[in-house]
Parts: sequence; C-alpha cells; structure tokens
Amino acid sequence: MQKARYKRLAITRLREISAGFATARVEHEGQFDIQLPDPLLDALSSFSKKNKGNPWVLVLDNLESIFSRPELMDELADIVILLDDARFAKLKVKILIVGTPTGVLDYFSKTKNMAAVANRIEEIPKVGSLSEVMVRTLVSTSFNENLRFGVQGPELDKIAGHGHHITLGVAQRIHEYCAKLAKLISENRDEYEKELLVKADRDWLIVGLRQSYAVVESHLNSKRTTVGRRNQVIYCIGHLEKHQFDSNDIRERIQEKFPQTVTSNHIGIGTILNELASGDNALLSRNPSTNEYRVLDPRYLMCIRVSLWLDPDTKVIHKGNFGW
Repeated sequence: MQKARYKRLAITRLREISAGFATARVEHEGQFDIQLPDPLLDALSSFSKKNKGNPWVLVLDNLESIFSRPELMDELADIVILLDDARFAKLKVKILIVGTPTGVLDYFSKTKNMAAVANRIEEIPKVGSLSEVMVRTLVSTSFNENLRFGVQGPELDKIAGHGHHITLGVAQRIHEYCAKLAKLISENRDEYEKELLVKADRDWLIVGLRQSYAVVESHLNSKRTTVGRRNQVIYCIGHLEKHQFDSNDIRERIQEKFPQTVTSNHIGIGTILNELASGDNALLSRNPSTNEYRVLDPRYLMCIRVSLWLDPDTKVIHKGNFGW
C-alpha cells in the first residue's frame, strides 16, 4: 500500500528578468517537501464521515480471486498493516477478509510482510453449511407453504437429500438449486416428478458452475469407463466428507466402491493425485509438509457430485452429457 507521498519542488525567486530575453539572475533557491493526498486515506475518511465517526467494517470478499497475483497480495498486506497507523486508526475501520475455509493466513504466506500481517489478523471459524434437516425445512416451506406444490413424504426427502448432497449445504447454492427446480415444477403444471431433478441439475450447473465444470471435465478420462482409475479417484474425492485427505483415504474408498478393479496395492493413486494438483487448471492443492490434498474450490466438489454418477449394478461411472 502506498504511504504518504512527497514531491520535491524547487522554488526559484527571480530578482529580475530582462524584457525580450530569456535571461534572469537567480537570487534565492529553496527546497520544500509537499505532501500529496493518499487515495486510500481519502476514501476511508469519506466513508467514516458518512458513518458519523462510528466503528465500521470494510468487507473484502472472495480473497482467493487475487491469491495468484503477488502484487495484489502485497498491496493487501500493506493495507492491513497501515490500519495501525494513527491516521487510519482514528477512522475506526476494521477489514473483514472473506475467503475459502482453508486458512486465510495461508494466502499471505508469500508476502513480504507475513509476520506483521499475522500479528494483525484474527481468523474466525468458517461459516457453517446448512444441515440436511435445515434444507428439508427450506424446501418444505418454499415448495409447500409458499408455492403450494404439495411435495410431501419420500419426494420431499429425496429433494432435500439430493439438494444438500450436491450443493454441500452452502446456503447460496441450495437457494439457487431450489429456484431452478421450482421453475421446472411450475412449468410442469405445478406437478413434481423425479425426472425434474436431473433437469434441475443441468440448469443449475449451466448457470452457476459452468467454468468450474470445465476444469473438472478436463481431468476426466472419458464419458463412460469401467476401470478408468482417474475417474474413480475424482468420483471418490467428490464424496469425501472432509476438507483434507491423502492417498490412503482415496485408496480405501476405491477398494470399497470398486473392489473388482483392485488387483494389488499399487494402483497409482499417488501419481493421479499429483497430476490433479498440477498445471494451470489444477483440481487439487497439495500440502508438501503433510502430503495431504484439498480441493481448490468447493464448486469443483459440487460439479463432481452433480455430473458423475455410479451405476450400482455395473459399477460404471457415467458422466453427464450437458451438450457443451
């Protein structure tokens, strides 16, 4: 962050100038420091005045969007440090940095002021997702009390369970999904049919997760595969219930879900995980100190859950055909 800037000006007083000639005699020359305005300070001061000097919060959302740009991360680190400056402190502003629930301080690990930033940031617990019971209440209230669709019993449980599973219970995503499904039910003469869930999956994916789906799809083997170890690994990653995992976690899931394809202990899980954590469109991030992995974006998990499904009889993984 830029600190107060100064411009050095040379002030010259001329004693006399000869008319018609570019000549002059210098009597005195002095150097002065002129402080120029600080744009950040001016902006925060303006907000503080509108808030009548009361404490207020500046929210910086989606921190992960600048994680790969060191110059912006350094800029943000400097802003955090500047808030202790007397000129900024009197404005009573706090910064709320919002990012994925994998350790906001990790984002600052490569900045030049890591230690100073760490002393000024307090990390709060992540915002929890909705439980399946909460999703069921949401669906029941919206579809029955408000829209009067009359969805009850097993059908209501199916919608709530499926919606909670593919959206991870993220409030924004479950609202989006239910909106798509409600529109389809309305277009179907207010009658719910189980086939509408598949259509809602597609509509929801196209509108909100298309770019994320492209990343997931780039790592898949093919539309349909019996062995396709890479697809099996991605499918298992999508159905884990924890944020960080290692190769043993995935191996156990594959042995459970696809026992007929496991002929030895050497099934290449580690190699596949490393590949998924490499390249410009990486699906995973690897922690070199623990050899654990995490999915880079929760939207990738949502895409895996909505676009890959396992035939319980043939144990074949199918990939949804969304016509892109």
